[in-house]
Amino acid sequence: MFNPRFIFEEGNQMSLEKWYGPALWQRAVPVDHRLRKISEEFDFSEVNGICEKYYVQSHLGRTPIEPVKLFKALIVQVLEGLSDRELEEKINSDLAVKWFLAMNLEEKAPDHSTFGEFRDRLGEAGLKELFHHYVNVLIKKRYVTRKVTVVDSTTILANVSKDRQSPSNKGSGMTKWMKRKMDRAETNYEKEKIVEDPKCVATDQDARWGYKSKKEIFYGYKQHTGMDGESRLITEVEVTGGNNSDQNHILSVLDKGAQAVVADKGYDSFMNRWLIHQE
Repeated sequence: MFNPRFIFEEGNQMSLEKWYGPALWQRAVPVDHRLRKISEEFDFSEVNGICEKYYVQSHLGRTPIEPVKLFKALIVQVLEGLSDRELEEKINSDLAVKWFLAMNLEEKAPDHSTFGEFRDRLGEAGLKELFHHYVNVLIKKRYVTRKVTVVDSTTILANVSKDRQSPSNKGSGMTKWMKRKMDRAETNYEKEKIVEDPKCVATDQDARWGYKSKKEIFYGYKQHTGMDGESRLITEVEVTGGNNSDQNHILSVLDKGAQAVVADKGYDSFMNRWLIHQE
């Protein structure tokens, strides 16, 4: 008599994947699953070639994990809004994600630290190269229509304790110190000089003090984004310190092939209008 526990016994080479065959993946990843749609729509075979220059050729040590597997894992991370640890757990527990990453059923996810190492290895240049490669794919497939580009910015708060956001990192005096300075400032130029002061740098050395309005300040970053107006797909991104003026970054996120540009008021200036016309 057949005993279903047979396939689970330690040392037995028959796995669930071998037992159920393709039907296992078909049920785990139905035709309308978004990961299946992404896999069918895009060719990821070029990822390894793009990433090759960021790897050192060596016969020593362990064989590295294929860049394409890690890149696809980062896609899942963005789609699900996961931390690196949560991504590792997601890969181990979600059959659809394992299928998307072309992993065997019994294969364990890479350690969560691997994802950070992959991002560090590629750096901003490598990640942008991959991003722009697939933006061009979207353009060729006419998902990005390029009729109009929408440019906007959003603030990203630095992940630091408010009690440590002080000039000396010794308390909460920064809020009062900054408020007193900002209240005295009469122009945006004066405000920019205040937030550029090195004393404003707290525990996150890359973040900067910026202002949303005359009375509202924040410590962190600005994300400048260029988006295709019809598809709402992002075509360019630039992250700066919070003290950077929007006006200085419109060209860096502008799709130069777009027929028209729509931008937030913060980007408007005579110079930007002239530069866009020249483009």
